[in-house]
Amino acid sequence: MGVDFGTCYSSAALLIDSTPRPIKEPLKQGYSFPSSIYLTEEGEILVGQAAENKRQKNPQRYRNEFKRKIEAELKRKDMEEKERQLSLSNAKIRCYSCGRINAVMGDETAFSCRHCGTNINVAARNKELIFDEPTSFLKKILDLL
Repeated sequence: MGVDFGTCYSSAALLIDSTPRPIKEPLKQGYSFPSSIYLTEEGEILVGQAAENKRQKNPQRYRNEFKRKIEAELKRKDMEEKERQLSLSNAKIRCYSCGRINAVMGDETAFSCRHCGTNINVAARNKELIFDEPTSFLKKILDLL
């Protein structure tokens, strides 16, 4: 099955005997249908126009435009990752071997101590993070470790 998942309308097709067969929307008989979903009280999943027809019955069971919501969630996660990397670029790590301080550059996750050559994994437990200035991401970074 292949799905062209659109913001407002979607289309789908099945591959039967090496031939793509577009799926018609059952109520309107078109090849595209609203990108919406409705979950009935019995647990049945309605999509497309059938979901649109039920949305007034119980709006909490209806969802549409989830592509926009997925995109917003992906952008949020991307921003969080960029903020995490930015906060790591302000971090310093104490080498567990020689005890000297090393700056972490950008998205480095492992490197050699610039003083004694010991391999250091940023995600390892035997280290100390030191920040030049407090950041709101300190707790997130420590939680990752």
